[in-house]
Amino acid sequence: MAPTTTHTRPTSNSLLLLTIITLLTMLSGINKVQANNDLEGFAQWNLNYGSFLVDEGKYLQALDAYGAAFDSSKIKTTQARSLLQRAMVFSTYLNEIDEAIATYQLIEQQNPSQAQAAHYLRGLLLFDDSRFPETILVLETYQKKYPFGKYNFQVEVLLEQAKLALGDKKPLVTTGLDNVPILRVLISKNGRKKTVSTVNLTAKGLSVRVNDREVCTGDDIHFTVKKGQVESDCQGGEERSWDSKIMVSAVEPIRVSMPDESKTVRGAISLKADGNGLRVLNLINIESYLRAVVPAESYASWPLETLKSQAVAARTYAYNRKLGRSKWAYDVTDDTWDQVYGGVDKEVANADRAVAASAGRVLVMVGKHGAKPIQTYFTANSGGYTSDPKAIFNLSNTPYLHAKPDAMSLDGKMASWVRKIKRAKIEEILKNRDISVGKLQSIEPLLKGPSGRLLRVRIRGSEGTIEVKSKPLLTGGGLKLPDVLVEITKEGDTFIFKGHGFGHGLGYSQWGGAIMGKNGQTYEDILSFYYAGAELRKLW
Repeated sequence: MAPTTTHTRPTSNSLLLLTIITLLTMLSGINKVQANNDLEGFAQWNLNYGSFLVDEGKYLQALDAYGAAFDSSKIKTTQARSLLQRAMVFSTYLNEIDEAIATYQLIEQQNPSQAQAAHYLRGLLLFDDSRFPETILVLETYQKKYPFGKYNFQVEVLLEQAKLALGDKKPLVTTGLDNVPILRVLISKNGRKKTVSTVNLTAKGLSVRVNDREVCTGDDIHFTVKKGQVESDCQGGEERSWDSKIMVSAVEPIRVSMPDESKTVRGAISLKADGNGLRVLNLINIESYLRAVVPAESYASWPLETLKSQAVAARTYAYNRKLGRSKWAYDVTDDTWDQVYGGVDKEVANADRAVAASAGRVLVMVGKHGAKPIQTYFTANSGGYTSDPKAIFNLSNTPYLHAKPDAMSLDGKMASWVRKIKRAKIEEILKNRDISVGKLQSIEPLLKGPSGRLLRVRIRGSEGTIEVKSKPLLTGGGLKLPDVLVEITKEGDTFIFKGHGFGHGLGYSQWGGAIMGKNGQTYEDILSFYYAGAELRKLW
């Protein structure tokens, strides 16, 4: 389990979010002046689209959209908004604290009007990450630099708490565990909603507990919410309504039936009223959880060594999220927001063997803050060349990700592809993004990254020429190309895109791993190739 601290300190995570939201609201109001720049509309579109992607759980794509907004705009407030949004995604959703800190430092350097706020947010984020010596240094520097600063009161409180916390000798991240961590899997996120109206639990010998006291039992129990309390029809007890968290366990897997979804899960179920709905969590040890994740994220027929590498990547991802979301109501969701978790019905023997054979093994980077699980980014197919994190998503603190040839992926699905798109369709997409160049004439490569992926393109039309970041336009909500490792030609009114790969190209290429496993390479070989520099440790 994630370590806990003994000292008392304010909930700075919520304070961090509140401060960022306040700043974003202020900057949004400032930025209503019309700009004399053809790409300002495109920048605003990307800011809005980035927020939509965050709501959809597509965090890397959101980073790219905010990067495109920053890149396209010449207005300082728009640039500050885009950087603040990037920092929020890094810290809140990706647990990439160093990336968020670097982003705040960039704001300080490039936007003097927001430098004070960015400096304070940097200290607040360090405090929230329990990096107290750094917190003290940053906040004492704030006091010297801004003696009458807007955040002086908050800084004084945080400094006092940080100095008190230095007496706590517990490590930030545990590197050896006696027990398998328990994950809180949110299984009621119906679409964008985090709650459901009702839930029915079915299993032999269900035990319903409130405040660690058994209140009733049954084999088929229905739960709902009324006036902020959970009500049930279970038998064997007098109480039927509770405002506390309810724990439900059974000796066998529990069938969870909700209005739009049903699944059978191992472990226990936690129920709590959340507004007018029920928040449903599956409390399950990480190894049992992986039994239903690995076959959903890979083909179960793939070689055992390939499935082991997927198991380690999925375990590392889940453990990273558990450590980074300790103040959230849950650790991971059961869908593509995090990792697809289908429950007992999705388990298969080959994936079970892979999970068991790699049990407890996590990829970590060892640094001045201890051993931390890495971000196990993966892509369906690298197209023969893994991408550079700095070039694609402006990630600067991922030393285990490298741009390099990946010949194995060339034998996998989606290694090569061709898409043909009519000029009128592309013009429509450009117009929807506030890009107007008249009749489209060409889309030309302007800048490529170390992997050969297009970073920027020049769009020529009858009424002008613009230069933009390529990924938001060519993939995702734009032309929907599989990747930006692509060559562009034109025949008449048709643009022809000949490309390689499927995804962003970062980290583990699933098809590359499949071919490596087929060729007899071990899962250690696969992981060390795609996450070079990361250390494989057995943590439990």
